[in-house]
Amino acid sequence: MGFFNKLFGGKSNDTKSFDPISMSKEAKQHLSNGLSQIEKQVNFIGGTLQVLGTGNSGPVIDGVHEIKKAYDLHPDNYQLHFAYASGLHLAMQYKSAEDEMRKLIEIHPNFFPAKLAIRGWKNWLSPLVYPPWNQRTNNVHNTISMQVKTLITLPTRDLIIPRATMFFRDANGEFQDLQALRSARIDIVSLVSSVNNPQVFGIYLAIFDNPGNPLRLEELDCPIKPRGKMDRLKWEYFCLQEDIDLVIIDRADKILLNKRMKISGKMRNNNKQMLKLLEELDGQDISISELLSAINRHQATIDPNQVQY
Repeated sequence: MGFFNKLFGGKSNDTKSFDPISMSKEAKQHLSNGLSQIEKQVNFIGGTLQVLGTGNSGPVIDGVHEIKKAYDLHPDNYQLHFAYASGLHLAMQYKSAEDEMRKLIEIHPNFFPAKLAIRGWKNWLSPLVYPPWNQRTNNVHNTISMQVKTLITLPTRDLIIPRATMFFRDANGEFQDLQALRSARIDIVSLVSSVNNPQVFGIYLAIFDNPGNPLRLEELDCPIKPRGKMDRLKWEYFCLQEDIDLVIIDRADKILLNKRMKISGKMRNNNKQMLKLLEELDGQDISISELLSAINRHQATIDPNQVQY
């Protein structure tokens, strides 16, 4: 806990998902109305984000006004305050959005998504564009489907709070016995590579649906991109979370597994190490060739079968 306290001035438990239970019925309805209006305006076409109806009038700001009504009913709810500021940013009301985000940090200094937003404000994108995901999700958003080819970590949101979620595409039909999969032991660990120019970060999974022949997976990336960029933020969320969702989908986007796993002590320590680097370094844009070269150098030093969980 000490590192989280030092980094963000508070406890790490502000990584929790949004909890609407304490909200009034009226506030829940306003929030639902606002998110529904906004989500209809967000599209990914050909891999490019398009947000329609922005500005100081139109459907996006109308949705923001609905979120504001929910926030006004619960002015001490820092998560609703974050959603309101995020909505203003999406509506291109950048000055108002920044003022609200800074006000939120003053009132709730332990809430890390707001701090990450301000630290990378020039590159930051409202998380209301992230595809929604939680333990009750039963349909794969087209944005997720488009990006999941093998194992990949994506930024998502649990209603209004940004998170990192891991997805794996079972394109080859590895998992035929779904009962065995859903009851299987799954080992997961992170690893900060010795390859550090650019820094490589690895996620390793072993799925024991067949105990004698577990499926071993790895995801490798270079997280230290410029502050505020989505490809960096997802790893900052990942390294701060106390749990991680693993989602396995088949070729037709059927959800085979949607499991929330606690992060082990070893993985937490490795995540803290990566988070410390993210805290210290502003980062840089990394070309595809630089990324592949760094990953190849890392893979030359690590045998996935020998990874210790």
